[in-house]
Amino acid sequence: ALIKFKKTNNPDDFIILKQLRAKSKYLIKISKKISWKKFTDSINDKVDNQLIWNKIKSLKGLSRNNKIYLVDKNTNKLMSNFEVISNKFGKYFYNNSSDSKFDRDFISFKQHSEKTEVAYRNSTKMLGVIFDRRLSWSPYIKQLKTSTCNSVKNLKILSHTTWGEKTNTLIKIHKTLIQSKLNYGSLLYRTASKSLLNWLDTVNNCGLRLALGAFRSSPVLSIYNLAGEIIHEIKRLESYLIYAARSAKLNNTIHEKNNPLFLEEMRNCNLDISQIIIIEKNVQPPWANAYAINTVLSYNYKDFQEVYTNSSKTNEGVGFSIIFPNIKILHKLPNIRSIFTAEIIAILIATEVIIQEAHSKFIILSDSLSSIKSLQNQFYPCDIVSKIQNNLNKASFLGKEIIIMWIPGHSGISGNEIA
Repeated sequence: ALIKFKKTNNPDDFIILKQLRAKSKYLIKISKKISWKKFTDSINDKVDNQLIWNKIKSLKGLSRNNKIYLVDKNTNKLMSNFEVISNKFGKYFYNNSSDSKFDRDFISFKQHSEKTEVAYRNSTKMLGVIFDRRLSWSPYIKQLKTSTCNSVKNLKILSHTTWGEKTNTLIKIHKTLIQSKLNYGSLLYRTASKSLLNWLDTVNNCGLRLALGAFRSSPVLSIYNLAGEIIHEIKRLESYLIYAARSAKLNNTIHEKNNPLFLEEMRNCNLDISQIIIIEKNVQPPWANAYAINTVLSYNYKDFQEVYTNSSKTNEGVGFSIIFPNIKILHKLPNIRSIFTAEIIAILIATEVIIQEAHSKFIILSDSLSSIKSLQNQFYPCDIVSKIQNNLNKASFLGKEIIIMWIPGHSGISGNEIA
């Protein structure tokens, strides 16, 4: 019809051309609709997701050539020439990244973005903390000093000698308005120069002095002593060490165990990061555990090898002992550890030793009922308990049978008395 209209240029032929064009558009629309209906009806849980996305991209005009052929068609061998291979990759990326593969809106946005000059900034703010280009923390500390100085002015009004608040109330206000701001982000800006950190220490000292009603000539250490507060420098170190310990404990975050500054501070604090117990998730669901934990005495385990655990805490320190028939294990813990921690660590070490032993049946006897009860917690165990449960499952997988049972302490049981 189009060729005929071009030859005759007749109005009747033009009408026929318009009618045929409309009919062809209608037929194309109907065929697309039928094709799309067939495609959607064929989708089930067995259809590959890649086929679906390829269909959608082709309908949007975003079809891509996803195959790179590195086999020579003439010799039917893998290409070894690096120049030919690089040309193949270049052609592939060119065909799939050219402007013809994207719609007009994206192309216009891309062209506009390429012409827009990227703004240069000396600092940026993220989660309330200002990061400058050199990480000197000077802009953030200046902003923090200005903010806390305004809070100090409010505290000065509230600490009036005639109608002011009591000391305990003023200390709480100081912690809320000033110390909360100083502590936020302190493990980041602690690397700033001492002169900048002294600005913040001065603000903190001033707030405590106003809360206590002390003189300006009062020594700084005496102000902290009367307020029952820790020096801010130690607080910054404490928050940083807690962060590093938690990072090492999770074992899935970037921590600074290889940072020389961090290692030096750990040595100065007599801390060993390698002694931190890493969190482990239970490898088996609670209903699949193959070990037994009893809080009731039983005499049905005569063919089991007995393992006794016990711990003690005195003014000299904390320690635990593990008694095997042929092995005695003694270990000392830091003085800050509780008796529960010592008892549960003793059971942990006992399970680790049992896994290496040749005997297949063991019964761990402990007089710590709290430890036994914690081992029965299958859904929200603490870190050490989770490691013990994993060790018990591992031993069961290796063909060993481990029973953990509670016994009364100091009741004449020989193994318990020895431990």
